[in-house]
Amino acid sequence: MASKEGLERMRAWVGQLPDQLEEGYRLGRSAPIPLGGRGPILILGMGGSSIAGDLLAAFTLQQGGRPIFVSRSFRPPAWTSPENTVIAVSYGGNTPETLAAFDDCRAKGIPVAVVTSGGSLRERATKDGSPTVLLPGGLPPRASLGFQIGALLGLLRKHLPGDGAQVQQCATELRAIRESIAGFGGEASRIAGEWRERNLVVYVPERLAPVGRRWMTQAEENAKRLAHFGTVPEVLHNAIVAWDAPHERMVPSAFIVLMQGAADAGPVGSRVHYLSNALRDAGAHPYELHLRSTNALTEILEAVWIGDYVSLAEAEFLGVDPIPIDGIDKMRKALVDV
Repeated sequence: MASKEGLERMRAWVGQLPDQLEEGYRLGRSAPIPLGGRGPILILGMGGSSIAGDLLAAFTLQQGGRPIFVSRSFRPPAWTSPENTVIAVSYGGNTPETLAAFDDCRAKGIPVAVVTSGGSLRERATKDGSPTVLLPGGLPPRASLGFQIGALLGLLRKHLPGDGAQVQQCATELRAIRESIAGFGGEASRIAGEWRERNLVVYVPERLAPVGRRWMTQAEENAKRLAHFGTVPEVLHNAIVAWDAPHERMVPSAFIVLMQGAADAGPVGSRVHYLSNALRDAGAHPYELHLRSTNALTEILEAVWIGDYVSLAEAEFLGVDPIPIDGIDKMRKALVDV
């Protein structure tokens, strides 16, 4: 049975996204961290502490600035050097993969900045003299996204397009659309009302791939449901074959969200339209989600916000508490010395 308190707490945290974004930016901007180098920016992180780097990479893909890569492993990529700006992000500060990657970089003389709320990562950064952005603690990592992406935007402001005004604009725009997303009869409740107990499939334009990942992982952690995401046009070169095949049992068990924004007019938009028709021909009824924001940063976070609220609505429907992560806790205990 779902914990009403757990649902209310997670909804409150999710609702803080604009406030977190502004506060995270303030903290990142005020940190005395000299970030040099001309190579790609590398973000070290896992799970809910890596998605901010993914979303920032999606932003620079559209707006320009230095390229951003996210590494989810015990070691950084072989090409990592002092020419790269490296930032280790671990909200709780105790992620084994991120700690190992941090240690590997420092052993090679590669500077690493840190974004965390505490834990072993903060201790190692303090001992090592690594510059650190200390975030407010006490939240599940996945509920601290605004703090994390804001901190990265503040830290990397000289390497990204625009300035702090875009962060303020994004926060203002998010507050303006909050009710249409999370309110009674809003976008999130309409989507969740169609999802129910079917298997969630999210198809997004390639430029928004991290948004699809976020929808998937929020469904898995908050609603405790497996989910899948794919990108357009890529799925038209593989998944479309499965949809076109006569699998009578596949279609009724799937709920498809098909996402696009104003920037997807043209070839991508025509392919989204084709996919929508193909899914309907297969007997599916995709939910077509049209993002309204034209500001790139706002659009990304609008799409994320909708998915976060959808996952909580599904958790409530299923009667599960979104906060516990028993499977991860079991994994950590089993692999504590590995």
